[in-house]
Amino acid sequence: TVSRCGMVYLEPAMLGVQTHLESWLSALLPRLDSRQGRSPDSAVIQRIPDLFEVFFDDCAKFVMNECPMAVPCSIVQLARSLMRLFEAQLLSGDFLRDCHDPKVRLEEVILQLDMRFIYALVWSVGSVGDEQGQNAFSKFLREATVGVHSLEDGRSLKLDRACLIPNGGQNVHEYLIEDQRWISWRERLQREANAAALGGDSGMMACCKMAFVPTTESMKITSTIELCLAHKLPLLLVGPTGTGKSGSVQQVCRDAPKDT
Repeated sequence: TVSRCGMVYLEPAMLGVQTHLESWLSALLPRLDSRQGRSPDSAVIQRIPDLFEVFFDDCAKFVMNECPMAVPCSIVQLARSLMRLFEAQLLSGDFLRDCHDPKVRLEEVILQLDMRFIYALVWSVGSVGDEQGQNAFSKFLREATVGVHSLEDGRSLKLDRACLIPNGGQNVHEYLIEDQRWISWRERLQREANAAALGGDSGMMACCKMAFVPTTESMKITSTIELCLAHKLPLLLVGPTGTGKSGSVQQVCRDAPKDT
């Protein structure tokens, strides 16, 4: 459509995912530079579009065709959601520090990059479905991330075994990255509960006094909200009454700095 002022309007789907990916990368890469202006190793930079090429299309098409979706999404919307969460993962924590630390081996940086991509993939593309859809996605992703994958230019990509989400009888949504390894949300909840019992976590004790009892599900929600807030990302919480949407938002607001 061409407007009277000569502006051309296009449906987002007409641009395709690749156009959005290239635009996003052009804005992201300068933010990965060190304070001295040094760029990450070229292998790290190339790894980002390679991961999208290998995993995004197949995962997105599987979710759209095989999984009941709680919120209908286009493939471009899924891509943008993945890009935002992946960017937040790369710009927070220890990744940037290790990326420019000459003492850290390139293989370790690539491992961290891959783990953050998988985590972002789970909580973007893999989280728009209902419980049945998430279980199906979990099985699909475990199968999709093993083996050697061929790229269009003839190169190959293989994820290190340490990058793969553990398969302990739970779906992939039950794990998070902590200290450069996968741990279960249950493990993190238990550790915080133990700290609270010893008087070392006043935050959890305050939650109990306010009748907000932390669970693994509430921890997933609050952690995602905090990540999005830290990077000013839009977020929509969807679910029926009584699933903890308002409680989780209120808890994050109570814990957030006053100037947030």
